[in-house]
Amino acid sequence: MSEYTRSLNYRMTERFTFQRYERFSEDILPKESVLRYEKASNRRYRINGDNKAFEELSKETFRFVRFEVDNPYHIHTMIPSARGYNSNCILLYETDRNKVSFYVYSLQEDCFYLVYQKPNTSFSEKVAELWIVYDRGKIGQKYGDFGFILSLLDCGHLLHQGKIHSSSLKKPMKVHYGGKLKEEIPWEVKNGCVLARIDLNEYTNEGELILPIEAGRDEREIIDQVSFLPQDGLAKDPVLNDFLDKFVECQGWTEEVLFENDINSNQLISYARERSSSQAVQGYSFLKHFIKKEEFEKVVSYVQKLINYSAYGDFISANLLLPTEDGIELAMIFKDKIGRHHVQEFDFNKVLYDSKEFFELSRSSIVAYTKINYDVLEENESVYAYCMMQSAEIIHGLSLCLTGFGLSTRPMKNINEKYLERCFNEETFFTSYLLVAGKSHNYSLFSKF
Repeated sequence: MSEYTRSLNYRMTERFTFQRYERFSEDILPKESVLRYEKASNRRYRINGDNKAFEELSKETFRFVRFEVDNPYHIHTMIPSARGYNSNCILLYETDRNKVSFYVYSLQEDCFYLVYQKPNTSFSEKVAELWIVYDRGKIGQKYGDFGFILSLLDCGHLLHQGKIHSSSLKKPMKVHYGGKLKEEIPWEVKNGCVLARIDLNEYTNEGELILPIEAGRDEREIIDQVSFLPQDGLAKDPVLNDFLDKFVECQGWTEEVLFENDINSNQLISYARERSSSQAVQGYSFLKHFIKKEEFEKVVSYVQKLINYSAYGDFISANLLLPTEDGIELAMIFKDKIGRHHVQEFDFNKVLYDSKEFFELSRSSIVAYTKINYDVLEENESVYAYCMMQSAEIIHGLSLCLTGFGLSTRPMKNINEKYLERCFNEETFFTSYLLVAGKSHNYSLFSKF
């Protein structure tokens, strides 16, 4: 890998993959969210039936849907998130002929607040986008600057769930990745950079606002007293600092995805409502349960389809480990081929780097992990971030597929990469994300809202 050692992408991989455990003590953890803002208290917008298309999209992605009593992470949306943090800030960006507006979503209150508005002097066309924004101060309170990687993964989960929902309605989802923003945003981009933007034109009629207008309110008025507050100069890791400087200047691109009949989006939406880690405060373990060979082949085929939907599928692959009575079957899945191996010795409990006293994975029904080819280190920073998001998209789709087989699924990032590389001679890839699945001891009690 010597040819990559000067690459900023390599420095990110070295710092936040290979060295993240040893160097975590160097991080300065923020004490509050960096994306602080003043709320216009009289400008709170509920998501209701006035715009049914956006209401359904929000329910299927970022809104609160259930409370799991026995799970140590109680609050759940339709997508997994590291420790249930729901780490990214959700912003609605909207323009009309008169004004440019930003609204921030409050998970606790299940509403949007107007936080920034100015006269529209630049754009003639109406724009409506949902921005997924990295909030260093939120996820960083637990994970420091490694939280940026977790935010990319959280973003990938949300995007894949959104694409499944859109495809179930026979609508393509248009997503803008990376790139300079044509709109001047009201905060320091390195503390809260935009990871992806979902085009909402498919979710509103021409000339219609995404959020409903309340009776008696003159929406032509420009509100200038609400704004994002000044930053507090939080220290950041120099590698991440350099990466974000480059990331926000990258030339971006737009991807429009509509899953065809080879991916049953309507069925996956129903699985998403059932998906759970079934995690309990006592620990995490499984009952012994083997997946049938024909079911495993369906899973392998499905994962390959997901890789082929990626714009940079050549950089991404996945390994699936299936325990059987005779050992472990390994499927190495690439965009254009599938490798097969029989593994005699493998310790599932060594897959994790830490928290081993809490997790017992020896009776997992399946373990899967995504990999990124080292060639991505020669690409720009936006492509690197995209491949991280795509890793989460693949893991998200796989978790829904396995939910359909009656399994509990748990995405994880505390991976023992060195053990996996040693077992499978991974010399040209680094591990990006992990999923464990099995028949859980714990039948999670949750309340749906």
